[in-house]
Amino acid sequence: NFPGSKVYGTLKQHANVEWPLDHKIDSHIHISGLGKFYRNLDKDFPRKSYITPDPLRLERWKSWLSKYQRPWFGIGWKGGIQQTQTHLRSMNLADMKPILDLPGSFIDLSYMDNSAEIAKWNIENKAQVIRPPVDVGDYEDTIALIAALDEMVSVTTSAVHVCGAL
Repeated sequence: NFPGSKVYGTLKQHANVEWPLDHKIDSHIHISGLGKFYRNLDKDFPRKSYITPDPLRLERWKSWLSKYQRPWFGIGWKGGIQQTQTHLRSMNLADMKPILDLPGSFIDLSYMDNSAEIAKWNIENKAQVIRPPVDVGDYEDTIALIAALDEMVSVTTSAVHVCGAL
């Protein structure tokens, strides 16, 4: 989605990270701090997509979803990790009951394994939460799944940002 950009997946690699040696880095900022420098007014947002789902993956997800009742809701109730204050960005699946009482199908967009909570919910409730067979090693797969959905309801997660980018 970003041709010409180099992406270094070294977040959890603490030793032998050599890519910074190839670049002159004058400064750095956490991504959440960029907002104070860019697009501070509503008119600054162009309202245009800046990522697109892979067409083949999108069609595969639409085909996979077609066996479920519409509308297809993507749901996310856990956000972040300990370092990003997951306790402030998360809720219990049961807290989403008003959404889960709506007609449709509910697709789990969690990037963490919430299968125990989903299993408990699915045993105790009519509305079922479906865990999709997403390739967690390739976020393009998640982007395509999100693009195939009809609706999305979530706490703050990367999936919310994908919705905005789409």
